[in-house]
Order: sequence, then C-alpha cells, then structure tokens
Amino acid sequence: DTEKFPDWWLPQVALAESDELNTATEKQFVAWVRQHETFANYWYLARYYRDKGDNRAALAALDQAATSPYEQYPDWARWSGIGFAFDAAHFSYENSNYDLTIKLCRHCEPIPGSWEGCTLLEFVAAAELKLMQFEPAITNAQRVVDIAKQYPMQVEIDVGNLSKLLEAAKVHDTNFVYHPHETEDPRS
Repeated sequence: DTEKFPDWWLPQVALAESDELNTATEKQFVAWVRQHETFANYWYLARYYRDKGDNRAALAALDQAATSPYEQYPDWARWSGIGFAFDAAHFSYENSNYDLTIKLCRHCEPIPGSWEGCTLLEFVAAAELKLMQFEPAITNAQRVVDIAKQYPMQVEIDVGNLSKLLEAAKVHDTNFVYHPHETEDPRS
C-alpha cells in the first residue's frame, strides 16, 4: 500500500507493474523515484523498464542512478548496494553503453583493492577494453585477477574468466565479450 508505506519502493513498483497499461501509475512511480533519489531506487526504476523491454529508458534511469546517493548496505534491501551496482554495470555493459558502465562502477566503487572492489573492477576493465583504453584495461584486469586470487572464498568470480579478460586486454581484442557470473534478482 503506497499510502501506508510512502517511502518504500515495493508498493511503488507493485502498483506500476500491476497496472502496466496505465501510464499514470508509471508516471507516479517515476515521480516517487525522483522524490526518493537513491541508487537503489533508480535501479528499481531501471528494472521496471527492463521488464517492459524498454532498454533505452532503463539505461537512462541507470544514468540517473550513477549520480544519486549510493549506500553500500541499504538496511531494507535483500541485496547489498554492491549487488545493485553489479547488476547495473552488467546490464549497461551488455547493452554496449561502456561509458555508463564505467560511470556506474566509479560511483559505487567500494574500497579499492578489496575483494568487494573486485566485482565492479571487472566491468571497468571490460568496458575500457571495448573503448580501446588498453593500458587501463590491462592494469584493471590484472588488479581484478590478483584480488580474486587473494580472496578466493569471498569473490564469486571465475578467475579463469578474468584471466581471459586480461589476455584479451593484453592483445587488444576489442571483440572479446566479458561474461560475468550471474546473480539472482533481489525481488525474488
């Protein structure tokens, strides 16, 4: 109920999704997100658009997310903030919006050199490779491989897959497509 829980994303999303043909509920959801600007709320708006098949609007919402307040561990979220950031970076990378990928990662980057930072740095390196920024791509791919090896139990990353990214960066293979591990939707 949006009236009982005016600051919670779930009623807003549920209302918009339940009345998909009514543009007024979508506009209400967009207005609510603008009034409650956080990275996670813009992620929910982007996810709403993704579910509708409107990737352009989803990417625009993620661009707004990249300038909105980011919380590492939102109290109310099933995912940590890094989960939202990982999914946003993954989506923007898959949609060939490499500048946005880097922007999202830099905005949400946890402590550099930590295993938490590893999960976003992989997208930075992959996007830099696509943008032909070879030296930074090599440096960041090497860093993410080193971090993943240092923290094997915490990092849910396939080191072999990261090694392929590093090798592609070294040979300047802009056709290489990075495939990260999959995550489950926080709404499920």
